[in-house]
Amino acid sequence: MPKTAKPRQVLTRDRVLAAALALVDERGLEALTMRSLGESLSVEAMSLYRYCPSKADLHAGIADRVLGEIVFTPANRGWRVDLRNAMWGFWRVLVRHPNAVPLMLITPLDTPRGREAGEGMLRLVGQAGFAPPDAHRIFRMLQAFALGTALMLRASQPGGEVVSTSAERRAPSAERRAPNPAYPLLRAALSGPAPIDLEADFEAGLDLQLDGIEAARTKLTPKRKRR
Repeated sequence: MPKTAKPRQVLTRDRVLAAALALVDERGLEALTMRSLGESLSVEAMSLYRYCPSKADLHAGIADRVLGEIVFTPANRGWRVDLRNAMWGFWRVLVRHPNAVPLMLITPLDTPRGREAGEGMLRLVGQAGFAPPDAHRIFRMLQAFALGTALMLRASQPGGEVVSTSAERRAPSAERRAPNPAYPLLRAALSGPAPIDLEADFEAGLDLQLDGIEAARTKLTPKRKRR
C-alpha cells in the first residue's frame, strides 16, 4: 500500500512560541532567528510573522511561557513559608530554562502570564502587611536576586549551560584555582575545599531577604500589619 503523507500540524502562536523556547533551551538565545525557528517547524520564516510580528514580540512570548511555568501553591502556613515556596518555584523554572534567563532580564514582563505572576507575588508579600507600593518594591528586589543568581549559575557552566545535579552546579572559582597572596581576605575566604555552590547561595540569600522583610514588617503600624 502506498504511504500516506503525514498531516501537517496547524501553525498557531502557542506552537510557534513552544518551538521557540525549545530552540532557545537547546541552542541558546543567539541561535533564535525567524529562519532557524521556521526550519524547526518546517515552515517558511515569513509565515511566522503572522503569529509573532516582531523579534521583540517573539521574545516577550517566550518570557511569557517561562513565567507561565511558575506554580503558586500556598501552604497556608504564613506569609514567609508561602513566599519562600514561590521563590523556590521561580528559581526552579529559571534553572530549567537557563538560556532564557538573559531574555528575562532584557524583556519587559508586561505579558498576561507576567502580570499573573506579578499579581501572585504581590499577594504573597501583601500577606505580610505591606501596602501595594511597598510590596512591589520587595517583589522587584526578590526578582532581581533570583534572576541575578540564575545568571551567575548559567555563566559558571561550560557553554553557559546550567546542568541538573547539585554537584555540577557548584562553580569553580578563578581565585580558588590561583589565590593571589596580595589579597589575603580572598585567600582566606576561598581556602576551604568546598567549591562555590550557587544554589546554596540562593537558599542562604533568600533567607536573608526574608529576614529583612520580617524586620521591615515589625516596623509597620498596627493598622497596616496583617497576619
